[in-house]
Amino acid sequence: MNATAKRLLAAVLLASAACQSETAPPDTASADPHTAAIAYLDSAISLMRTRAFYRRRVNWDSVRANAHLQTAGATSPAETYNAIRQALLALSDRHSFLQPAPTSAAATSVASAIPVDSLTAELLDGRFGFVHVPTFSPLVSGANSTALADTLQALIRQVDTRDPCAWIVDVRHNRGGNMWPMLAGVGPILGNDDRVGAFVDADSIVTTWFYSNGASGTISRSGQRSIAAQTSRAAYVLRRPNPPVAILTDSLTASSGEAIVVAFRGLARARSFGGATAGVPTANASFPLPDGATLFLMVALDADRNGTWYSQRIPADQPIFLSTRPQTDDAVVTAAKNWLRTRGTCPST
Repeated sequence: MNATAKRLLAAVLLASAACQSETAPPDTASADPHTAAIAYLDSAISLMRTRAFYRRRVNWDSVRANAHLQTAGATSPAETYNAIRQALLALSDRHSFLQPAPTSAAATSVASAIPVDSLTAELLDGRFGFVHVPTFSPLVSGANSTALADTLQALIRQVDTRDPCAWIVDVRHNRGGNMWPMLAGVGPILGNDDRVGAFVDADSIVTTWFYSNGASGTISRSGQRSIAAQTSRAAYVLRRPNPPVAILTDSLTASSGEAIVVAFRGLARARSFGGATAGVPTANASFPLPDGATLFLMVALDADRNGTWYSQRIPADQPIFLSTRPQTDDAVVTAAKNWLRTRGTCPST
């Protein structure tokens, strides 16, 4: 659990480096083809039954029986994929999925289908620091976790030299990926804190998220600290620590993007603006299967610093409908700036 990564919500998702990886089921290649295929199917369903967050809601005997009916003539693992996907639907968590073994063609297709937004930061109206935190998947972007965290902090440093009085963190269109470099990157705005959020598993075991001096990661129930991402240079500290912060969200803010939203929730100095998020503020773990496919199961909910759990769309504190692609001068940004002007740290004119 302390190495769980958040996932990019899309038709085909790429595994990020911080995701928990479980031991593969035993290889059944020595069995006859149909027996091996059914054993493969059963092993995937057993993983769902024992590890998925909502496992206790499902009638697994019925799910397994239906899956066997669908695969009566199966002679290969691939011929059980549809039955496995159907079984996953019984969990109703919107974040569990089966990823076939990757191929170079598939990777090219994903890279084309999921463009990674550029990193941007600027000073708005001469007083408001603005940083956009994009979707991040190392396999698509060609970058690594440290590079993303470094770049975000460098952009924040650059804007901070102009002495902004407050900050806007834009996670609109952030479809997820690896949450840890995102969290480390916005750390100067969030501030050092041993409880910026948490994962809560099906047994109510809490694993806390932290940000501290350029590092982000988790703290287990026993107090063990695990760093998941860290800047390669000394962490930046804002000239005005603990500033007022406006968080911008929309319906494409998903998974790890939602984790960043959760990290700021509960702060008296923070408020969110825009649309409700995608509705998958949850964590996945990866389970490799013998043929190279991977089963991703939702194993935990996100929780904020106050202990509130999230499993559905997260509404903005100030809902604002926007029908166009986000810009730095749209209605959501305008509302955020108007609120920040009331916080006492910024001039009123």
